[in-house]
Amino acid sequence: MTNATRVPLLIVGGGIGGMAAALAAARAGQQVRLLERAPAFTEIGAGLQVGPNAIRVLAGLGLYPQIEKVAVFPERGVFMDAVTGRHLTALDLGSGFRERYGAPYVVMHRSDLLDILLQACRDSDLVTLENGKEVTEVSDPASGAVHVNCADGSAYETEFLIGADGLNSAVRPLVVQDELVCSGYAAYRGTIPVGDAAEHIDGSSVVLWIGPGLHMIQYPIRRGELRNTVAVFRSDAFARGEDDWGGPDELDARFAGTCNQVRRGVQLVDRSRH
Repeated sequence: MTNATRVPLLIVGGGIGGMAAALAAARAGQQVRLLERAPAFTEIGAGLQVGPNAIRVLAGLGLYPQIEKVAVFPERGVFMDAVTGRHLTALDLGSGFRERYGAPYVVMHRSDLLDILLQACRDSDLVTLENGKEVTEVSDPASGAVHVNCADGSAYETEFLIGADGLNSAVRPLVVQDELVCSGYAAYRGTIPVGDAAEHIDGSSVVLWIGPGLHMIQYPIRRGELRNTVAVFRSDAFARGEDDWGGPDELDARFAGTCNQVRRGVQLVDRSRH
């Protein structure tokens, strides 16, 4: 490959996974270059649940102080019946949980975590970040160096390639030839300021409403200033083989038989995309 930029480690994809991998490599003393197809580093979505295993990794990268400033550390995970509104059980996420697993369970805004990772990568002399790099071709010839071509005409050669480029990965076919299998579930997400919520907000709990073929989860994020709601359901239209499935009308129909609090929560989710 002529005029290709040679790099020791190349990462394709600048989301949370790609950023974390780049930072981990840099912390180990490895020079790394990361390619992101979007013109800017942004995270789609709202809330994110981060388990103790992931928090231990992020703490090992030196990011725990920044996470503490923006995250919420819930004390309980509450399970509710979405149809009857009945309390089912609760999981204690307090000191005993943290001691057992060596780290807390955390909820936070996805963009907050990406911003923390992005700043740490920018602060590292070993990480080079490039935007507007849509990978169009990846090849692994017998020479041992992986070749990567981008839509803008740029090209790279690397001995080590990490694919963190999402659902339609350009890198994954190098490893395995498989087909994506749709689950037939649709998810809608939304956040509102806590002060705008009509009902009382439990700022110390993650609340999961469980029903037949559906669930809704609610929890505070961004220092407790916002409430994140995610409504998920199994699509009957998908099961029937319909092309147009999982839309807002089906969302409302699937949750019509739930209790009042769940139906109010469903009205808060963003319906512009799912």
